[in-house]
Amino acid sequence: MVVKMWPLEISASTNSYIKMILSENVTYKKHSWGQAFDLKFDVFHMHWPETYLNLKSVPLKLAGTLVVILYLLLLHVLRKKVIWTVHNLKPHENMTPNLSKLSYRIFYYLSDGLIFLSQTSKRDFFEIFNFNVSCKYIKVIPHPLYPVPSVEKVKIDKGVLFFGLMRPYKNIDDLIEKYNKLTTSIMLHLIGSCELNYQSKLLKISGKKINFEFGPYQEARLQQYLNSSIGVVIPYTDITNSGVIFRAMSANINLLLPDIAYTREVVGDLGYESKSFFYKGSITSEALGNFIAFTQRQGGKLPSVRQEHYNTSIIKAHSKLYCTVSGSW
Repeated sequence: MVVKMWPLEISASTNSYIKMILSENVTYKKHSWGQAFDLKFDVFHMHWPETYLNLKSVPLKLAGTLVVILYLLLLHVLRKKVIWTVHNLKPHENMTPNLSKLSYRIFYYLSDGLIFLSQTSKRDFFEIFNFNVSCKYIKVIPHPLYPVPSVEKVKIDKGVLFFGLMRPYKNIDDLIEKYNKLTTSIMLHLIGSCELNYQSKLLKISGKKINFEFGPYQEARLQQYLNSSIGVVIPYTDITNSGVIFRAMSANINLLLPDIAYTREVVGDLGYESKSFFYKGSITSEALGNFIAFTQRQGGKLPSVRQEHYNTSIIKAHSKLYCTVSGSW
């Protein structure tokens, strides 16, 4: 079984999701546009085909998305099988919603199989686009748990942690403004890459209790922050899937989460309710204060499922779907 994966960045240290779904029984090829006509594979497995829809330049957005669609059309004509892991129900920077919705419809019709990372995202996808659920190979395969590296102990002030790409849709400016109103001495740490314009905006509203570490981070550095944190905060509700939540659960860290169907599902599936605190609506100073108090009065337990067994079942589910879609069985 040969699977051409897009993307296939197995050396990446900031997002190892792709690495964690790879099987020793499958041969993988990295997809690149320079080698687009290397067609010696059984399945084309794509993640984030909407990537070009995030671009600000309309010509580049159109050109990039058109290239993706034309390539999928070529594979369709050649009867190559396509699997799409639907990580998001829309682009993160959804500045052209009509184009985005049209593109998603085309991605769907040109895919032979779909993978969703939760029952919630699967349900929402078919409600939004009103597709016929029965006409595709469809599988819900959850996000894997992350390996937790052993790291050198360093001095980082105890704090609440936000990590990941800092984008406007993640409501970080509101988080900072609400945190500034707290009387606590506990820091709010924010680490991750951020565009300069948004970085400037965040710095202008930050206070003495706010600490930034802008730029890409290594897993070891993230773990040092996790080891020093009392909990991780997710300050936004527009979530289809979140690697941040799984990274925090892998490290057995308290979570402050929006009370939505997706967060309830993933926390419940891993038995992580005892370490999760939910807020309704938008993030508030009250929710932040209550979360800090929550972390100080409970111990919680590790997720009830063994990470090794959990991740192995995810790898096997991907391999099985490749065989089913390609007709190898």
